[in-house]
Amino acid sequence: MPLELEVLLNGRLLDRYAFSGPAEAHVVIGRHESCDVTLDHEGVSRRHCEIVRVAEGGGHVLRDLGSSNGTYVRGRKIKTHSLNPDDSFSVCALTIRYRAERAAPSGPVLAVLSSPVPDLTFKVDASTSAQKVRTSRFSRLKGYLLVGSGSQERNYVLHESLVLIGSDPEAGIQLPDRSAPRIAALIVREDTCFRILDASPKGKALRVNGAAQVEAVLQRGDEIEVGSLRLKYFTGLPKLLPNRRKEREDPTRRWKRPH
Repeated sequence: MPLELEVLLNGRLLDRYAFSGPAEAHVVIGRHESCDVTLDHEGVSRRHCEIVRVAEGGGHVLRDLGSSNGTYVRGRKIKTHSLNPDDSFSVCALTIRYRAERAAPSGPVLAVLSSPVPDLTFKVDASTSAQKVRTSRFSRLKGYLLVGSGSQERNYVLHESLVLIGSDPEAGIQLPDRSAPRIAALIVREDTCFRILDASPKGKALRVNGAAQVEAVLQRGDEIEVGSLRLKYFTGLPKLLPNRRKEREDPTRRWKRPH
Protein backbone atom coordinates (compact mmCIF):
# COMPACT_ATOMS: atom_id res chain seq x y z
CA MET A 1 0.00 0.00 0.00
CA PRO A 2 1.47 3.39 -0.94
CA LEU A 3 1.64 6.40 1.34
CA GLU A 4 -1.68 8.26 1.09
CA LEU A 5 -2.54 11.69 2.43
CA GLU A 6 -6.05 13.13 2.60
CA VAL A 7 -6.52 16.89 3.04
CA LEU A 8 -9.71 17.87 4.86
CA LEU A 9 -11.38 21.11 5.91
CA ASN A 10 -14.00 20.83 8.64
CA GLY A 11 -14.31 17.12 7.89
CA ARG A 12 -14.81 17.66 4.15
CA LEU A 13 -12.34 15.98 1.81
CA LEU A 14 -10.54 18.55 -0.35
CA ASP A 15 -7.81 16.49 -1.96
CA ARG A 16 -6.07 13.13 -1.88
CA TYR A 17 -2.42 12.35 -2.63
CA ALA A 18 -0.70 8.99 -3.13
CA PHE A 19 3.05 8.34 -3.17
CA SER A 20 4.91 5.12 -3.90
CA GLY A 21 8.45 4.02 -4.62
CA PRO A 22 11.17 6.66 -4.13
CA ALA A 23 8.57 9.45 -3.88
CA GLU A 24 7.27 7.91 -0.65
CA ALA A 25 10.61 8.42 1.13
CA HIS A 26 10.36 12.20 1.43
CA VAL A 27 7.18 14.27 1.06
CA VAL A 28 7.25 18.05 1.61
CA ILE A 29 4.02 19.84 2.53
CA GLY A 30 3.61 23.59 2.15
CA ARG A 31 2.16 26.55 0.28
CA HIS A 32 4.82 26.74 -2.46
CA GLU A 33 3.95 25.08 -5.74
CA SER A 34 7.21 23.09 -5.68
CA CYS A 35 6.03 21.13 -2.61
CA ASP A 36 4.80 17.56 -3.03
CA VAL A 37 1.56 18.52 -1.28
CA THR A 38 0.53 22.11 -1.97
CA LEU A 39 -1.90 23.71 0.49
CA ASP A 40 -3.58 26.90 -0.70
CA HIS A 41 -3.98 28.64 2.66
CA GLU A 42 -2.40 31.94 3.70
CA GLY A 43 -1.40 30.61 7.11
CA VAL A 44 0.62 27.73 5.65
CA SER A 45 4.36 28.34 5.32
CA ARG A 46 6.08 27.92 1.94
CA ARG A 47 7.71 24.74 3.26
CA HIS A 48 5.62 23.89 6.31
CA CYS A 49 6.39 20.28 7.25
CA GLU A 50 7.65 17.02 5.78
CA ILE A 51 7.05 13.30 6.05
CA VAL A 52 10.20 11.15 5.95
CA ARG A 53 10.36 7.36 5.73
CA VAL A 54 12.27 5.99 8.73
CA ALA A 55 13.30 2.71 7.08
CA GLU A 56 12.02 0.28 4.50
CA GLY A 57 8.64 -0.91 5.78
CA GLY A 58 9.22 0.94 9.04
CA GLY A 59 6.78 3.83 8.89
CA HIS A 60 7.23 7.58 8.57
CA VAL A 61 8.23 10.52 10.74
CA LEU A 62 6.42 13.86 10.56
CA ARG A 63 8.65 16.92 11.03
CA ASP A 64 7.79 20.60 11.25
CA LEU A 65 10.13 22.72 9.09
CA GLY A 66 10.16 25.79 11.32
CA SER A 67 6.74 26.93 10.12
CA SER A 68 5.22 30.17 11.36
CA ASN A 69 1.98 28.63 12.64
CA GLY A 70 3.23 25.19 13.63
CA THR A 71 2.20 21.59 13.00
CA TYR A 72 -0.12 19.92 15.50
CA VAL A 73 -0.91 16.32 16.41
CA ARG A 74 -3.95 15.85 18.66
CA GLY A 75 -3.76 19.51 19.63
CA ARG A 76 -0.08 19.37 20.59
CA LYS A 77 2.50 21.39 18.68
CA ILE A 78 5.26 19.07 17.50
CA LYS A 79 8.71 19.25 16.00
CA THR A 80 8.97 15.53 15.30
CA HIS A 81 6.33 12.82 15.55
CA SER A 82 6.33 9.20 14.40
CA LEU A 83 3.16 8.55 12.41
CA ASN A 84 0.92 5.56 12.94
CA PRO A 85 -1.66 4.36 10.39
CA ASP A 86 -4.72 6.66 10.25
CA ASP A 87 -3.00 9.38 12.28
CA SER A 88 -4.13 12.93 11.55
CA PHE A 89 -2.25 16.18 11.98
CA SER A 90 -3.25 19.83 11.61
CA VAL A 91 -1.71 22.53 9.45
CA CYS A 92 -3.57 25.78 10.21
CA ALA A 93 -7.28 25.12 9.52
CA LEU A 94 -6.56 22.03 7.47
CA THR A 95 -6.42 18.43 8.67
CA ILE A 96 -4.20 15.90 6.94
CA ARG A 97 -4.91 12.21 7.42
CA TYR A 98 -1.99 9.81 7.02
CA ARG A 99 -2.61 6.35 5.63
CA ALA A 100 0.13 3.79 5.14
CA GLU A 101 0.64 0.12 5.79
CA ARG A 102 3.90 -1.09 7.26
CA ALA A 103 5.46 -4.15 5.73
CA ALA A 104 4.86 -7.41 7.57
CA PRO A 105 7.95 -8.60 9.45
CA SER A 106 9.84 -11.73 8.38
CA GLY A 107 11.61 -13.28 11.35
CA PRO A 108 11.90 -10.24 13.61
CA VAL A 109 8.71 -8.69 14.94
CA LEU A 110 7.65 -5.09 15.22
CA ALA A 111 7.49 -3.46 18.64
CA VAL A 112 5.98 -0.05 19.24
CA LEU A 113 7.52 2.44 21.61
CA SER A 114 4.72 3.72 23.83
CA SER A 115 5.77 7.05 25.27
CA PRO A 116 4.63 10.62 25.95
CA VAL A 117 7.39 11.68 23.54
CA PRO A 118 7.40 10.95 19.78
CA ASP A 119 6.81 7.27 19.03
CA LEU A 120 8.93 5.18 16.70
CA THR A 121 8.37 1.68 15.29
CA PHE A 122 11.33 -0.55 14.59
CA LYS A 123 12.40 -4.20 14.35
CA VAL A 124 13.49 -6.06 17.47
CA ASP A 125 14.43 -9.65 18.28
CA ALA A 126 11.63 -12.19 18.40
CA SER A 127 12.27 -12.72 22.13
CA THR A 128 10.60 -9.36 22.82
CA SER A 129 7.42 -10.20 20.91
CA ALA A 130 5.37 -10.62 24.08
CA GLN A 131 6.12 -7.18 25.44
CA LYS A 132 6.32 -3.57 24.33
CA VAL A 133 9.65 -1.83 24.47
CA ARG A 134 9.19 1.43 26.32
CA THR A 135 11.18 4.62 26.08
CA SER A 136 10.65 7.33 28.67
CA ARG A 137 11.98 10.79 29.24
CA PHE A 138 12.28 9.74 32.91
CA SER A 139 14.45 6.71 32.26
CA ARG A 140 17.44 6.41 34.58
CA LEU A 141 19.60 5.04 31.78
CA LYS A 142 22.54 7.35 31.08
CA GLY A 143 24.90 7.47 28.15
CA TYR A 144 26.84 9.85 25.95
CA LEU A 145 28.62 10.04 22.62
CA LEU A 146 32.08 11.27 21.76
CA VAL A 147 31.40 13.17 18.54
CA GLY A 148 33.97 14.06 15.86
CA SER A 149 37.74 14.05 16.27
CA GLY A 150 40.71 16.33 16.90
CA SER A 151 39.91 19.96 17.69
CA GLN A 152 36.25 19.37 16.75
CA GLU A 153 35.81 16.61 19.32
CA ARG A 154 33.00 17.06 21.84
CA ASN A 155 30.69 15.00 24.01
CA TYR A 156 26.96 14.74 23.48
CA VAL A 157 24.98 13.60 26.52
CA LEU A 158 21.96 11.50 25.59
CA HIS A 159 19.33 13.35 27.62
CA GLU A 160 16.50 12.90 25.12
CA SER A 161 14.47 9.77 24.44
CA LEU A 162 14.86 10.32 20.70
CA VAL A 163 17.94 11.91 19.07
CA LEU A 164 18.03 12.74 15.37
CA ILE A 165 21.32 12.60 13.44
CA GLY A 166 21.38 14.31 10.06
CA SER A 167 22.03 17.44 8.06
CA ASP A 168 18.84 19.13 9.22
CA PRO A 169 19.57 22.29 11.26
CA GLU A 170 17.31 21.05 14.06
CA ALA A 171 18.93 17.61 14.35
CA GLY A 172 20.43 16.96 17.78
CA ILE A 173 23.67 15.81 16.12
CA GLN A 174 24.29 17.49 12.79
CA LEU A 175 26.24 15.94 9.95
CA PRO A 176 28.92 18.23 8.47
CA ASP A 177 28.03 17.24 4.91
CA ARG A 178 25.08 19.39 3.80
CA SER A 179 24.25 16.87 1.06
CA ALA A 180 23.72 14.15 3.70
CA PRO A 181 20.14 13.00 4.45
CA ARG A 182 18.09 15.36 6.60
CA ILE A 183 17.56 12.42 8.97
CA ALA A 184 20.29 9.81 8.56
CA ALA A 185 19.99 7.92 11.86
CA LEU A 186 17.99 7.84 15.09
CA ILE A 187 19.06 6.97 18.63
CA VAL A 188 16.25 5.70 20.84
CA ARG A 189 16.52 5.32 24.62
CA GLU A 190 14.83 2.21 25.96
CA ASP A 191 14.59 1.04 29.57
CA THR A 192 17.85 -0.91 29.48
CA CYS A 193 19.77 0.26 26.42
CA PHE A 194 20.23 2.80 23.67
CA ARG A 195 19.35 1.60 20.18
CA ILE A 196 20.57 3.22 16.95
CA LEU A 197 18.69 2.87 13.65
CA ASP A 198 19.54 3.77 10.08
CA ALA A 199 16.85 6.26 8.97
CA SER A 200 18.41 7.31 5.65
CA PRO A 201 16.34 6.96 2.45
CA LYS A 202 18.66 4.24 1.08
CA GLY A 203 19.34 2.61 4.44
CA LYS A 204 23.11 2.69 3.97
CA ALA A 205 24.24 5.54 6.22
CA LEU A 206 25.05 3.62 9.43
CA ARG A 207 28.08 1.54 10.41
CA VAL A 208 28.82 0.18 13.90
CA ASN A 209 32.32 -1.12 14.61
CA GLY A 210 33.03 -1.08 10.90
CA ALA A 211 30.01 -3.15 9.84
CA ALA A 212 26.96 -1.81 8.02
CA GLN A 213 23.88 -1.95 10.25
CA VAL A 214 20.17 -1.27 9.91
CA GLU A 215 19.87 -1.13 13.68
CA ALA A 216 21.99 -2.04 16.69
CA VAL A 217 21.89 -2.00 20.48
CA LEU A 218 24.79 0.18 21.59
CA GLN A 219 27.49 -1.25 23.84
CA ARG A 220 30.14 0.72 25.73
CA GLY A 221 33.01 1.61 23.40
CA ASP A 222 31.07 1.03 20.17
CA GLU A 223 32.48 3.05 17.29
CA ILE A 224 29.75 4.50 15.10
CA GLU A 225 29.89 6.06 11.65
CA VAL A 226 26.96 8.01 10.25
CA GLY A 227 28.01 9.20 6.83
CA SER A 228 31.34 10.97 7.32
CA LEU A 229 30.75 11.61 11.04
CA ARG A 230 32.45 9.41 13.64
CA LEU A 231 31.01 8.83 17.10
CA LYS A 232 31.87 6.63 20.07
CA TYR A 233 29.34 5.47 22.66
CA PHE A 234 29.90 5.36 26.43
CA THR A 235 27.61 4.49 29.32
CA GLY A 236 27.09 6.79 32.31
CA LEU A 237 28.04 10.46 32.30
CA PRO A 238 31.43 12.02 31.55
CA LYS A 239 33.31 13.92 34.25
CA LEU A 240 33.70 17.68 34.30
CA LEU A 241 37.21 19.07 34.12
CA PRO A 242 38.25 20.40 37.58
CA ASN A 243 38.54 24.02 36.37
CA ARG A 244 35.10 23.88 34.74
CA ARG A 245 32.97 22.71 37.62
CA LYS A 246 30.88 25.87 37.45
CA GLU A 247 30.40 25.81 33.69
CA ARG A 248 27.28 23.67 33.58
CA GLU A 249 25.10 25.65 31.21
CA ASP A 250 26.18 23.57 28.19
CA PRO A 251 26.54 19.93 29.32
CA THR A 252 27.11 18.65 25.76
CA ARG A 253 30.39 20.51 25.23
CA ARG A 254 32.30 20.89 28.48
CA TRP A 255 33.33 17.35 29.33
CA LYS A 256 36.59 15.53 29.78
CA ARG A 257 37.55 13.00 27.11
CA PRO A 258 36.78 9.47 28.38
CA HIS A 259 39.64 7.01 28.90
